[in-house]
Amino acid sequence: MSDRSKMRALALYLFAVSSAAFVAESAHAEQNAKWDAWLETGGYLSSERDRGELVAYAPLWQDDNSLIFTDIRGKLFSDDAQEANLAVGYRELTDDWIYGAWVGYDLRRSDNDHIFRQASVGLEVLGVDHDFRVNGYLPVSDAQNSAQGSNIIFSGNQIFLTGGREVPLGGFDAEVGYRLPIEDWFAQTQGQQFWLHAGGFFFSADEAPENQVGPKLRATWRLSNLAGMPEGSRLAFETEYQHDRMRDNQLEVGFRLRIPLSGWGDTKRARPLSPLERRMVEGLERDTDIVVGRSGREQVADAATGTLLSAVVQADARDNLQAITAGVGADKLILVDGTAGPVNGSATLTASQTLASGGTALRVRGVRSGVEVNAHLPGSKATLVPTCACDDIVSIRGDNVHVTGFLLDGKGASNDGINIDSGRVNFALTELTIQDTGNSGILGWDNNQGIIRHVAIQRAAADGINFDTNNQLVIRDVRINDAGFFGLGVNRRNTLSVDRLSIDGSFAPAILMVNDNHLSLTNSTIINAGASNIEIMDRNTVIIENTTMTNSGDEGINMNDNNVISFINSRLDGATDDGFDIGTGNVLTIAGSTFSGVFGDDLFDFDGVGNQLTQGSTGNTNAGAIIGDRLCNAPGVGAFTGTIGFEGGPALLDNQPPCN
Repeated sequence: MSDRSKMRALALYLFAVSSAAFVAESAHAEQNAKWDAWLETGGYLSSERDRGELVAYAPLWQDDNSLIFTDIRGKLFSDDAQEANLAVGYRELTDDWIYGAWVGYDLRRSDNDHIFRQASVGLEVLGVDHDFRVNGYLPVSDAQNSAQGSNIIFSGNQIFLTGGREVPLGGFDAEVGYRLPIEDWFAQTQGQQFWLHAGGFFFSADEAPENQVGPKLRATWRLSNLAGMPEGSRLAFETEYQHDRMRDNQLEVGFRLRIPLSGWGDTKRARPLSPLERRMVEGLERDTDIVVGRSGREQVADAATGTLLSAVVQADARDNLQAITAGVGADKLILVDGTAGPVNGSATLTASQTLASGGTALRVRGVRSGVEVNAHLPGSKATLVPTCACDDIVSIRGDNVHVTGFLLDGKGASNDGINIDSGRVNFALTELTIQDTGNSGILGWDNNQGIIRHVAIQRAAADGINFDTNNQLVIRDVRINDAGFFGLGVNRRNTLSVDRLSIDGSFAPAILMVNDNHLSLTNSTIINAGASNIEIMDRNTVIIENTTMTNSGDEGINMNDNNVISFINSRLDGATDDGFDIGTGNVLTIAGSTFSGVFGDDLFDFDGVGNQLTQGSTGNTNAGAIIGDRLCNAPGVGAFTGTIGFEGGPALLDNQPPCN
């Protein structure tokens, strides 16, 4: 059952209990029961948060000096929090005092939609002119993670998250009260009461940064037995002040209107109640709500890599970044401020380091809470430049490395923007612009695993991104413009998940897959490739979905042998040569896709045998089969069945020529 469902179920349960109590009370009322049920409604304006509340009070059992009762409360707060309180109490009347005790169960839905529960208990001594109360509260639910309301703080060379969890606090409150004898002072105050209460509270939790402890004061003016209402009706005006270091000063003012549920019409009591007897049906006085605070400070980790950021090391253009990155060790945030100008790079990152630019939002995770938030790093966006023409701007030589937020400017002279050697696990390259590198924008060797996200690469002299063998890559929201050779190239046995990739301009094919690779390419665009949009060599598995390819300099897609290609819900918009140039033993599946524009040669050119083209079911048995020779020639040799449609043009149907 969800927390919301539990809240609704509890509300229905409270309603059922109160209804049963009122039915039972009505039966007592007919037998001239001494104490009656009542309903009370009210509202409060507060410096913290406003609230409205409804209270139902009903005797469950009574005799001439004793009473078992229920006190049920529902509260709505202006910050969208909600609370319900169910209590059962016992009171005993003596000659001068009323002694009472109660136990309760409280349920709160916070403004962050978290459900908190607590057990509550109280003792009370009530007199005609005095009150003494002490209440205790014990949470029975755990702290809840909450990014809303959390903060990142920098303290010295450290970074912390505060308030990552909503924490229920347990504790107690107590108060004493005194009724001022205003009826003796002013003639017009007969039937009125003015009470003053003073007390304090203490709440704590292990995760809370400090205890909530402080004084509270309350003043109440009550008008009893209102005109037109039964005996026991009451209108009360109340103000309360409290203070603690966590919540500072809090002030509220409000009212309560009490309406008895018996005594209407001609029904009158056989004997009026004494002032002390009337106090047997006072409502419970307790803390307004389950006290919930924010957790204290905790260490953070880089959310992208899990690296603990145990210290912050700062650098700018006046520092030797290469020496800093080599010497600081693991679990460090190296924060580079660009305010003083471009920073010489040639930075070599070792295990568990995060290299971040100032002015960047770095996603971090609380180590204890697991809450993820953006840490807005101080300083300005930094530009890293090569120290000399022979250096890569950034080299990754360890696991769990994150580079984020920079402009990496090769000035046309450096080797790679970022160079990753072999066997590096869990690297992350995010929020980067890499430009004018002398070799590749990003170059990786073998057996690496990582993510490249929100990266723009422009005017790389070689490839935008190039990896060699047996890498596992996730590429998201990457833009590659004007690549000197391939936009994205991989050699052998790589697995790539690519989403929202944009390649605009490459000298060679926009994407090269050599042998035995797996590529998922979704929601992407490729335009102005100097050769094929995608060049696929042997034994690759490629899924292309929701992707548009336009204006290639050679084939749309060129595949050699024994590849498995799916072209799903995608568009191929023209090609200088064939749309698909197909070697031997390939399996090509096309579904929901569109072919448009001008193809310089064939739409499908089967250079070899043993291929399968699935649009329905098609295939070829002889080499040299073509489909759609400039869209106006009959299909060549080989069998073809099914239908392939062309936007704005004819359809190929069961081996029939598309044009007459």
